[in-house]
Amino acid sequence: MMNNFFQESTAFEQALDAEYKKQKGAFYTDTLLAGQILSFLQIPENAVILDPCCGAGSFLFAAGYFGSYRLYGADCNAKAAALCRKFVKECKVSVMDTLSSPGEHVLEALGLDKAADYVVGNPPYAPITEKNFPYCKDPSFLDKVNRSGGNLFVAALYRAFELACPEGIISYILPKNFLHVSAYRILRQVLLWEKQILSIIDLGACFKKVRGEQIVLTLKNQPAPENTIDLYGLQNGIFTLTAQVPQKTYANEIVLFSHPKDIAIYEKLNSPVYRKLGDVYGKKIHRGKESGPKAVTGKQIRKFGYKNSPAPQEGNRVFLQNIYSAESGIIAASGGMLAASQTITVVSANSLQECKGLIGFFHSRLCNYYLMKFCYNGSKLTMHTDASYLSQLPLPFGEAPFAPVIPLAEALEQAEYLSQQWFSFLEALDQMVYQIYHMTWEEIQHIDSEICKIQSPKWAFYERKTNIRSARNTAADAPKATVKSPFPRHAKNKAANKPIAADKGDAVEEKISGNVIAANTA
Repeated sequence: MMNNFFQESTAFEQALDAEYKKQKGAFYTDTLLAGQILSFLQIPENAVILDPCCGAGSFLFAAGYFGSYRLYGADCNAKAAALCRKFVKECKVSVMDTLSSPGEHVLEALGLDKAADYVVGNPPYAPITEKNFPYCKDPSFLDKVNRSGGNLFVAALYRAFELACPEGIISYILPKNFLHVSAYRILRQVLLWEKQILSIIDLGACFKKVRGEQIVLTLKNQPAPENTIDLYGLQNGIFTLTAQVPQKTYANEIVLFSHPKDIAIYEKLNSPVYRKLGDVYGKKIHRGKESGPKAVTGKQIRKFGYKNSPAPQEGNRVFLQNIYSAESGIIAASGGMLAASQTITVVSANSLQECKGLIGFFHSRLCNYYLMKFCYNGSKLTMHTDASYLSQLPLPFGEAPFAPVIPLAEALEQAEYLSQQWFSFLEALDQMVYQIYHMTWEEIQHIDSEICKIQSPKWAFYERKTNIRSARNTAADAPKATVKSPFPRHAKNKAANKPIAADKGDAVEEKISGNVIAANTA
């Protein structure tokens, strides 16, 4: 039965037209991942489980396998609903558009006289258009969805609040950028103020042919003022606890901290001792607009200079490659009076000296650690050095905070690129930036270790003087993070009705700013 479901559900998805999937945001969940999530949730067998966008039924099939029997599903695709009905005999499945329909109508259509205990699934992810959201007749709901990001998954999450009982649990696979993109600000505020976020699992890029990364967001459909959010990562196929953060820590954007030391550094660099780059430069951070053969492109820039010409020694602008790769970090140079194309981000300083100080800071490990961890939320994908991200970087107060960095930035402009001397200057610059930000030895060690796991060995001159290389080797040797099947493990315990808990690793506790934060020791 299981193999047949795997084969038929996979064949059904592969047969769907690519344009249909893109328009409807329909990307079906692998049954192993659905099983892993349900195993993590530890759902009581007698709980009412509803997947309102069930597709072929991966979540409901897994729930039935684990012993649940009060199963309900709905989907707007009749063929998908029929497949779910075929393989999940104990499930009542309706063909309907649950995003356009009020929650009470969906519950009534499914024969439920009260809201569900668990609402689970992988709602569609696509911008709302007249073609994929044509049946919504409630202008106030449509307006709320559009103000909250205008995406189908936003509508699905709002509907889930109507479908789950007040004590009910909602667990959805969502795009990771929901946690920090400004378009979703209103919905994040609803979650943080009106719901109890139980856990967030960082899945990384777990869907083939889908650009972006995903999370599993699990919440209770009511507020809890003193709630603590459990943060998990997918490590060697297991959901592993990495940190615990009080929900009130987040004002709006939700950062997925991967270690207690990340939280301490984040709190330090967001204290009143520092301001933001956007507070100082504001609209002076912008994308280049020029075109034509004389406009500088991102590919022409290298760190502290240009590939085929010397760095300008006049003007007050910084040019950054707009494409950001975690392996390389920021790549920037003095822009002088050159024209900048759209593949360049421009930061206009007040002088050439200030410009060079900024270039030095942008290339530092501290800057790239903060950008990767807290602005890009740990994403491994190619990102952009847009103003919305750069503006979040912390800056010390003072008229010339990076003055000590300027001689080193100038030396890096003049030294032979990637020579031993060049790397020596870069290491000295990194240590100077750490001093400017008053980083402790323990904080420096942690930042270097984290950078080492992500950036290319090409830039890791500092590894030669430290034992930090072991962190890179550990990361490189680790098995690729894929979901382990929960089904054979559960089969051994099925008779005893013992749900499988997530592996939380060996947890340690560390006191940070008065909060106890647990983390995996790995």
